[in-house]
Amino acid sequence: MFFAGVHLLLKLVLVGRAFGSGWNASLLLGSLMASHTLLAYPIVSRLGVARSEPVVVTIGATIFTDIAALLLLAVSISIHTGGFSPLGLVAQVAGLALYATVVLVGFDWAGKRYLQRTGDEQSNQFLFVLLAVFLASVGAQAINIDRIVGAFLAGLAVNDAIGRSPVEEKVQFVGSSLFIPFFFIDIGLLVDVPVFVETLATELGLAAAVVAALVGSKFLAALGVARYFRYSWNDMAVMGSLSLPQVAVTLAAALAGVEAGVLSEKLFNAVIVLMLVTALLGPLLTERFASRMPLPEAAVRWGAAGRRHLDRARASSRSAFYGGRSSLRCRAKSRFAGHGGAASAARIGPARTAGDCPLAGPHG
Repeated sequence: MFFAGVHLLLKLVLVGRAFGSGWNASLLLGSLMASHTLLAYPIVSRLGVARSEPVVVTIGATIFTDIAALLLLAVSISIHTGGFSPLGLVAQVAGLALYATVVLVGFDWAGKRYLQRTGDEQSNQFLFVLLAVFLASVGAQAINIDRIVGAFLAGLAVNDAIGRSPVEEKVQFVGSSLFIPFFFIDIGLLVDVPVFVETLATELGLAAAVVAALVGSKFLAALGVARYFRYSWNDMAVMGSLSLPQVAVTLAAALAGVEAGVLSEKLFNAVIVLMLVTALLGPLLTERFASRMPLPEAAVRWGAAGRRHLDRARASSRSAFYGGRSSLRCRAKSRFAGHGGAASAARIGPARTAGDCPLAGPHG
């Protein structure tokens, strides 16, 4: 999936060049589109397939593509503000690698030592997270790198230090209820609505080309991975739909690119259109295809109670998405089959289990 992201980067660089953008802006456009946001992860988690190999592969690819996109953002802005030279590029990449190593290794070590001395008090852990984000952001600015790169690396560093603790939920709550809304408010204030409408009218081809290139490349990349690892067509569709939404890193990088003067306003408006389309299309496709995936072996080991819980979640998901008639049949057959009532289950309809129930349309 990471190499698929490289393929997408090259394709979107060509799209930017085809519509008259410079090499630096085209490279930034391609890099921020190569990343993706796991907007539909709660869906696969609810359906019980979050531990399936295709989903795990997509999650792993997210980490690499996001890091690569943010690093290319830092290099692109540095080139734009300081002028390009091969020696300067090497120095920038070397400084970036040193900075990333210090943050990832140093903050992890410092966090563990700090928490050993202060104990497991949640207030201390929360303050350390805020301090790490602040120091990493300031350090990023000091070496001419955008603040979002430092914040992202700080999050990776403190993740191991605080572990799966209640503080993680509090950080997510503060981010979801405070920082993320203000981030979108900032983007809304930045968008010039008349210019946005004018861009859609005059540069509709650019927005359509960006959306088409991204959607086609994501599913083409998923197809290549599926063919190599012998995944099914449905697994390929799940991987493609999971990697489709462009929200967090894409918007943050686009905002940084506009503020630095790398991205033009028409490219930024095309990114906004892309975000709206993929944020709606990705979860819808994931809901459709993930409900067809077989449960992973780990879910089977949970026993009958775990399987009944996942069957109910899948049936509820199908009911909400397709109207409910098929999901009622699935739940009824699952209940009878789970209690050994094969004959009763057969009378309900064709011999299907809850995991094999069709997605679309009523039966009978």
